[in-house]
Amino acid sequence: MFILFRVIDFLFLLGVPPESMRSVWPTIIGSTLWTTALLIAVALRHAWARLILLGLLALATVGLLIVIPMVFDKPALLTPLISSLVVNAGSFAWLFWSRDVHRLTSRDRE
Repeated sequence: MFILFRVIDFLFLLGVPPESMRSVWPTIIGSTLWTTALLIAVALRHAWARLILLGLLALATVGLLIVIPMVFDKPALLTPLISSLVVNAGSFAWLFWSRDVHRLTSRDRE
């Protein structure tokens, strides 16, 4: 999942026009830091990390749904935004419904 997030960030950077690059870098760096920390916490069996990551993925998905209609005049950004939307929604669904993740973060194993 971590590698998939970073590939999407890279694709997004390729599609961003140079004049918008200054506003995109902090978002990418923040996303990298938070997803890394939360995925490590999920691997360490912290249930709260899964819930926070689900919340952030839900916010990102809703944010992308809001931004996509505004980007129709910049076709270079449309493909990275739609791929980000698919990855965020798919990651949310996997974290929400996966029995393996539930088993990993449940307190029954303690």
